[in-house]
Amino acid sequence: MRKSMRHLLSAVIIVGCFVVALPKQTQAQLTKLRASFAGTTGYHLPIWVQKQEGLDKKYGLDLEILLIAGGARIIQTLLSGELLLTHSGASTVARAGIAGADLTMIATVMNQVNWKIVARKEIREVKDLLGKKIAIASRGGSSELGLQLAFKKWNLDFSRVTLLSLGPSPTRMAALREGVVDATVFAYPELLIASKEGFPVIADLRPYADLTDTSVVVTRAGLDKQRPLLKRFLQGYVEAIARIKRNPESAYRALSRYTGVSDAAALEETRKFYADSFTSIPRTEMNGWCNLIATLGKSEAEMARFVDMSLLDEIQKDGFFERLGK
Repeated sequence: MRKSMRHLLSAVIIVGCFVVALPKQTQAQLTKLRASFAGTTGYHLPIWVQKQEGLDKKYGLDLEILLIAGGARIIQTLLSGELLLTHSGASTVARAGIAGADLTMIATVMNQVNWKIVARKEIREVKDLLGKKIAIASRGGSSELGLQLAFKKWNLDFSRVTLLSLGPSPTRMAALREGVVDATVFAYPELLIASKEGFPVIADLRPYADLTDTSVVVTRAGLDKQRPLLKRFLQGYVEAIARIKRNPESAYRALSRYTGVSDAAALEETRKFYADSFTSIPRTEMNGWCNLIATLGKSEAEMARFVDMSLLDEIQKDGFFERLGK
C-alpha cells in the first residue's frame, strides 16, 4: 500500500512540474479574435508582425487575420459581426460613418499618405499628368484623397485628370504596363517592382498629404462590449510597431509571408520605409483627420464620434509605452 502511495505521489509531482513548465498561453485558453487587413502593401505590417511573431498569444489572444479588399466589403463584414476589427484606411470609415455606420477608430498607425506616383517613361513631372489617366485603388480612398491634396498644393487643376478605380496593385501594374493608364500610385513593396521595370517615380505624396490613413477600426458596439479584449489587442499591436522599428528580422519574416518578397535588399528598403512612417504611439493625429474630413465637407465636431483614443489612454496611463522604451 505504501509503495502504491509513493508511486502516486511521484506521478502527481511529475504532472505538477509539467504544468508549471508549460508556456503561459497554454495554461489559459486563448481568446479568439477575428480581424481583417485590406491589401498586400506594407501598410499592414503591424498586424502581420503581431500575428507572425506570436504577439497575439503573448497577450492571451488567438488572432485570425483575413485579407478582405474593397472598402464596402470590409465595412459590410465588420458590421455583420464576422470581424471584431479591421485594419484599413480611415477614409472608408469616414464615408461609411457619414452613411450611418456606427464605427470608430481606436488607433492610427499611418497619419500621412505614403503613395508615390509612378508613370510611363515619357511623363517626367506632375504637370505632365494633366489630361492623363491615373489608376487609383478605390474612389474615396487614400490614393484619391492623397492625389487631391497634393494637386492642390501644386496649384494644379485636379479635375483635369481622369481617375480609374482599378483595385489592388497587380491590376494597376498591369494597366500601366499595357498603356491603359498613364500613371498610378504605389507603396512598398509594389513600388520596387515598378521601379525595376523602368517606370519612373515622378512624385512622393508624403510631403504634401497629411491624411489619417491606416487605422484599427471597430464598431462602437464592439468597443463597448469588448474593451478588455481590444486593449490586449492594442498592446500586441503597439509592441509589433516597436519590433518593426528595432528588430528588422521580425519585419522581414512578416513581409516575406504576406507579400511574397524574398530579396534581402527589397525587404530592408520596405521595412525602413514603413518603420520611418509608422507612429510609435498610434494615435489619430488631428491635422490629418481634419484634412480627411474637409475633403468630405464635414467638420471636426460632426465627425468626432468616429475617433476614440480611450484605450490608448488607458495603456499609456498603465505605463505600457514606458516599459517598451517609447
